[in-house]
Amino acid sequence: MRKGVRIVIWQAGRLRIIAACLALLASGLMTAGCSRQAEPVVAVDVPLAEVNGEAITQADFAFEVQRRLETGRPLGEPDAILRELAERRIMLQKAEESGMMADPLVQRELENQKLARWLERTLQARKDAVTVSDGDLRQAYEADLATHTQPARVRLAILYRRLGRHDSEERRATLRTELEAARERYLADPGGVTQNGRIPGFGTVAADTSEDTVSRYRGGDLGWLERGRTGYRWPDAVTATGFALPPGQPSDVLATGDGFYVVMKTGEREPRVTPFEEAAVSLRRQLLRERQEAVEQAFKRNLLASAEVRIDAVQAARLELPALKSMQPPTLTPQGATAPPVMLP
Repeated sequence: MRKGVRIVIWQAGRLRIIAACLALLASGLMTAGCSRQAEPVVAVDVPLAEVNGEAITQADFAFEVQRRLETGRPLGEPDAILRELAERRIMLQKAEESGMMADPLVQRELENQKLARWLERTLQARKDAVTVSDGDLRQAYEADLATHTQPARVRLAILYRRLGRHDSEERRATLRTELEAARERYLADPGGVTQNGRIPGFGTVAADTSEDTVSRYRGGDLGWLERGRTGYRWPDAVTATGFALPPGQPSDVLATGDGFYVVMKTGEREPRVTPFEEAAVSLRRQLLRERQEAVEQAFKRNLLASAEVRIDAVQAARLELPALKSMQPPTLTPQGATAPPVMLP
């Protein structure tokens, strides 16, 4: 043993019996060899070893054996377990003597671990006990049926030509004429320009004419839009006109602030209520989350109600936070290397 570290071990002959009894008890094979009535082994605080005056008891030994059994770790020999416990106790003693435990960061880490374990066995246990019955689901579904109703939707397609702020009247007339011609080209052969529906919307006419970069190569198709909604990236006058059109009928050329449009409704869907069976999965998760949050809030309220908290308002008003520092963008040195960032107050 190292000087200054003293380990005294006694009653070693009883360790094998204790370990064997605990192992049999954990596996459900306890027999009269350990206890005539197959009763659980009760750990007694009888010293087995002493490390610098600090005892390692039979209860410590029994706890370690049980911990290894529960985690699937091999037990090994009893005397080896006891010596590992002694080594661990020595290191813990040295850690305490080092003063490291007084470090605020270390204390915070230990507090966090303690708090996490406590919350796991209290708050989390209560949250895990929360349930949602089928009746709860049905009641919540019917009480908020609007949430499970999809609004009516309309599918639109557009042809667009951009108009510059300083474009002449002649230029405006040219753009309008080109869009009118594109509209007529579509109406003359809808099946041909859409390849019998394989290309949506205006088909190849959009690719040849439209300047909407997002939609031009997919027939001017804008996808499914919510009927009556405003604020899309296209002018409201364009979408409103499209919502009001009969399917398959392109509008006249519309003049807006940014250019000219032709819009067409290519499909529409009536409002649809999501069936209860489809909504139940996500609704159950939502209700569980809401109820668990309610349990957590009640838990915190009860904690505050059971404690006396006093805050010195005068002193609190004098508290100040340090000024935040910002990073200056990196600059290049004459050699081309990136210079380190400079902290600014």
